[in-house]
Amino acid sequence: MSSINKRKLIFFSTIALSAVCLSAGSFPGQAHAAVGLGASPAVTIDTVAPIVALDPLPANLLVRGGQQVPFHWTTADGHPGTAAADFTAVVEDHGAPVTSRTYLGTWQDTSWDWPAPEMQSGYLSLLVTCRDAFGNTTTARSSDFSVVLSSSGTPTAGLPGAPILDGSSPNPCNPGTTVRFRLPRAQSARLDLFAADGTRIRTLADSEFTAGTHEVFWDGRDDRGRDAASGTYFLRLTADGTQQSRKLALVR
Repeated sequence: MSSINKRKLIFFSTIALSAVCLSAGSFPGQAHAAVGLGASPAVTIDTVAPIVALDPLPANLLVRGGQQVPFHWTTADGHPGTAAADFTAVVEDHGAPVTSRTYLGTWQDTSWDWPAPEMQSGYLSLLVTCRDAFGNTTTARSSDFSVVLSSSGTPTAGLPGAPILDGSSPNPCNPGTTVRFRLPRAQSARLDLFAADGTRIRTLADSEFTAGTHEVFWDGRDDRGRDAASGTYFLRLTADGTQQSRKLALVR
C-alpha cells in the first residue's frame, strides 16, 4: 500500500473513531457521562407545625348576650398556608360550632371582638386552627367562658352563668358514681338517668337547689331498686328551661 493510501486510511479511521466517541459521549481515557442527568435543585420539605399563641381569657369570664368577647392570637410559620381554610377560628358550645370565621388576611396578628348571641351556656370556648402549605396543623383552644341572656340579673362572682352538668366520677363506674352539677342561682332542677335506647332508668334528683355546686350519688340501681345492667347511660340535667347531657358507663 502506498504511503498516500496509508495516510488516507489513518485519516478516515480517526474520523470514524471520533464519531463513535461522540455518540457514546466519551473519548479514550475519559469516564463515561450519563446522558440527560444533571444537578437538581434542593427540595424543601417542611415537617414543623405552625406556632399559635392564643391570649388567655380572664378567669371565670361571664358576658351577657350582645356584649363582646375580645379574642387575640398570633401565629408564626415559615411556609404559611395560602387558602382561607388554612386559617379558621370557631367559637364552640360543648364542641358544637356557634360562630366561625377565617383570618387569612391577618394570620400573623389577629384580633376578634366576638359579639355574644342571646343564649345561656357555661361551656363556650374559642378554637383557633392554623395549617401551613405542607399540611402541618396546629390548634389552640381558650379556657371556657359563659354567656347569659341580656335580661338575666347580675351574676354572682364564682358562679356559672348558666346551669352546668359537669358529669360523673368515677366514669366508668362499678357500680356507684357521684354526679356533679352547678347552678347560677337558687332554682328547681331535675337530674335523670337514661339508658342508651332512651328509657328512663332513674330520677336522681328533682327539687329546689341553692346556687352553687351540688353532688348526687347513683348506686347503680334503677327506680325500683334493681341493679342496672352494664352498658352506656346518659345523665340529663334540666334547669332554667335548658337541658344538658353527659355519657356514663357502668361496668360490673
